[in-house]
Amino acid sequence: MSLGLFLSDEDLRPLICSRVGRNRFRSALRALEREGFPKANPLFKGRYWPAVKAWLDEQKSRLKTQRAD
Repeated sequence: MSLGLFLSDEDLRPLICSRVGRNRFRSALRALEREGFPKANPLFKGRYWPAVKAWLDEQKSRLKTQRAD
């Protein structure tokens, strides 16, 4: 079963970090939005999954680069 391209925060939670509770995950997303995390599209009522994944991959790459320096 495919979830589609625009995922709700509840659909994103198990893909990103299922160990974090719903409320804490929502709070984390709000904080991450201030750092450039993709916002939900009001028309599609979800976040564009490829953009979310690209943002997370970029953050991981930055952390890896910072550790190597």
